[in-house]
Amino acid sequence: LVTAGYDHSVRLWETDSAIAYRTIQLTDSHANAVALSPDRRLVAVAANPRISVFDLTAAHSNPLHVLDAHRANVNAVVFDPTPKSSFLYSCSDDGAIRIWDLCPPPPSQSPPPQDLAAMPPGGAAGGMPTGPPPAPVPTAANDP
Repeated sequence: LVTAGYDHSVRLWETDSAIAYRTIQLTDSHANAVALSPDRRLVAVAANPRISVFDLTAAHSNPLHVLDAHRANVNAVVFDPTPKSSFLYSCSDDGAIRIWDLCPPPPSQSPPPQDLAAMPPGGAAGGMPTGPPPAPVPTAANDP
């Protein structure tokens, strides 16, 4: 079980004993949501305005990835449940739903995340997609 909250910490719990066996401190924001990867190796933490992805098999608590393309509070994160998928989905108060490929690209390539949809200002990105990722949707939101 993984929990996180406004105390800037992520806790992993042993469900049989109800004891937290590991705590990861967030340095710059509280947590809005967490997601555990299907293989239980990674945890993604939605914060403001970024996502931190931690490798739970690592001895340290440094993020494996810091995903910072959102421009506002990140509300939700979910890993693609497809076996061997490396996709993570996120939505934010900036009105964007993003698809992240967590497999490291070759050193010479570092593609930006793809926007799945943009919502009107003030709109809420409610449910998160499930199943295989859709084809990338080109948008101007990825322009520098």
